[in-house]
Amino acid sequence: MGRLRLPLWMVLLLLPPPGSPYVQDLHAQDRGFGQLMAGQWRCMLDGLLSGRTLARVFAPSNAAAPPCYPDVTVHLYSGMGLHCRWPPRRKVLDPRRPGWLRWSGWDPRRRTVLLVHGFNGGAEKAPLSTLRDAYLEQGAFNVLALDWSPLARYPCYADAVRHSRTAAACGAQVLSALQATLASGLGVNALPAADTRLATCVGHSLGAHICGMLSRLLPLRLNKVVALDPARPQVSRLLGDEDLSASDARVVQSFHTNMGFYGEYPEPGVGLANFCFNGGRLQPNCDQGTRFARMRCSHFLSVCYYAQLVQDWGREAQGRRRTAAPTASAAWTTAVACDGSCNRVPGGPPLAVKLTETSIDRWRGTHCLDLRLDRPCRIDA
Repeated sequence: MGRLRLPLWMVLLLLPPPGSPYVQDLHAQDRGFGQLMAGQWRCMLDGLLSGRTLARVFAPSNAAAPPCYPDVTVHLYSGMGLHCRWPPRRKVLDPRRPGWLRWSGWDPRRRTVLLVHGFNGGAEKAPLSTLRDAYLEQGAFNVLALDWSPLARYPCYADAVRHSRTAAACGAQVLSALQATLASGLGVNALPAADTRLATCVGHSLGAHICGMLSRLLPLRLNKVVALDPARPQVSRLLGDEDLSASDARVVQSFHTNMGFYGEYPEPGVGLANFCFNGGRLQPNCDQGTRFARMRCSHFLSVCYYAQLVQDWGREAQGRRRTAAPTASAAWTTAVACDGSCNRVPGGPPLAVKLTETSIDRWRGTHCLDLRLDRPCRIDA
């Protein structure tokens, strides 16, 4: 068998341009440049040998989507309440199996939330697992997690951006089945809160764009998309107009902690409401290590902040109100109007506001918020 020969133009097409955000992402992993370049070539070589890269270059635009399993799975978590600290139970939802929904443990009386990780993340990795536990602690949610980690592994970031379409399509299969079940009359009239139109998709980084694409694939778009520092590098170039949009759900909220580097700018088209935490670029809890390490920490802290919000909302809903000072709790903060670069707009003093789950849905525009973590938040990814 002869050696595989590729013309120079094809090799150049498969490589990111010098100085691109993808290359910056590689540097941000704090590894040696030689090892990073070897990893970049390994991604390309693996794709060529397996046929994935050539298939991507030459596949027709109407090519069928690849099968979801085992690369993309949806997990349903249960068994963890306010007083239950053991690890939650996990079950993989597989629409290919007859009766999968009936025996899944999905409760139509509860609201549904879908969590989606980003590049080099996973359903079991922190801080996404911290956010999962914050929802489970309330005992009022069907907590789903879309795990597409086999398609989002380091160092193949550009491939992960492209594979986000597949992840969105696979997640839409499960939520479409929920919609179809409810539409057939299974508890719809008595339990409207279980309708997938009232579901929430919470995505971090690339996961935020997956939430938007997923919602557009559903017969009925999601009620809410929560974008936690939506990814910026290479997204516009590789996804085009498929990236997150303010029209992807009834409510689209974006929370920015590393805008302009790993995270997107809080532009009006990203979310109906955009929130810049602590200036939106570098976070006060991320003051150790190199500049890239601080950027990476700030990017992941968006998940930690939101997990703290969810946990505070749940405790207050169950009558466990906190008595901390306003600036010490996620539920209380100060807010001021901002522009698309998280710069505070002059005029008027900062206002002390309480961020409740219902009040935050009514916010519009871009706002700067002062927030601090008051509990540990591990970062595995």
